Amino acid sequence: MLARARTSRGQADGQRWAFTLIELLVVVAIIALLISILLPSLAGAREQARSVQCLANLRSIGNGVWQYAQDYEGLLPGPLHPPVYRRTGGDENWPAMNPDTEQPWFLLARVAPIFTTSDEFYRYADRVATCGTAVGKNPDANFKPNINGNPNWSRPYNYLINSYTNTEPKQYFGWTNIGVTWTGWQNFYRQNPDNLSYQPPKKIDKIRKPADEWAVGDAWWTFKRVMITPGNFQDTFLGTWQVPRNPPSDSSGMSHNPLPRAPYHRNGKGTNLVYFDGHGATFNGIDEWAQKFPANRPPSNP
Repeated sequence: MLARARTSRGQADGQRWAFTLIELLVVVAIIALLISILLPSLAGAREQARSVQCLANLRSIGNGVWQYAQDYEGLLPGPLHPPVYRRTGGDENWPAMNPDTEQPWFLLARVAPIFTTSDEFYRYADRVATCGTAVGKNPDANFKPNINGNPNWSRPYNYLINSYTNTEPKQYFGWTNIGVTWTGWQNFYRQNPDNLSYQPPKKIDKIRKPADEWAVGDAWWTFKRVMITPGNFQDTFLGTWQVPRNPPSDSSGMSHNPLPRAPYHRNGKGTNLVYFDGHGATFNGIDEWAQKFPANRPPSNP
């Protein structure tokens, strides 16, 4: 009665009503609970949006590959070096791509004229070559800039092309190493056409099942024991980058060293890929990679 009377008098006298400490704590607790419920959902939504954008970028690249092949009588762009580099226009760590010894071997340099002008090349290349999810998990700072002639330097990259020696035909996009001029590459190839370090690109119609073979995908690799056939286990490489190193688990001193050891998407199991027929999709699974893409499962002791 006294509390009620006191409250009534306070209201009658025009005094302000206030929350008690317990009531404030209850409100704060409810707000904190709502935030804890909503934040994972918001984070998941943001990640889903980034993943969708990453796949859209790959589809754009794949469309460029397909258009290039149509313009050049079915010939794929190449010869190329596997990474689809970023930071191509030059900054404090990475100089602009050398037009003679880098740009000729860069996938986006071959397909960019289909979509943009030469003035916009670097901006276009860096935009479509960037996957926000990958950058978040593998920051550019993990890649080593070319300082004092570092032989293991590498521009950052999130995607790779499928151009290895275990496919049929071998090296879809051909092969070359960075640092060679076009004239130098031609001379090397003429002198030794069987050298796998200098191979021309192949025609897209030579790929038996273009709808089942990936052309460009998220850059990752791992080395683990997987079941190849029922009851048959093997220690092997998995992923979009093949690691020619013995022992296989040693990646020191190699430009791929910063790459993640698992896919970017779907909690470390989803790999965004664009296929040679132009469609894009997310492949789910790590062990499953060995069955789906046996050509990207080289022997453990190459």
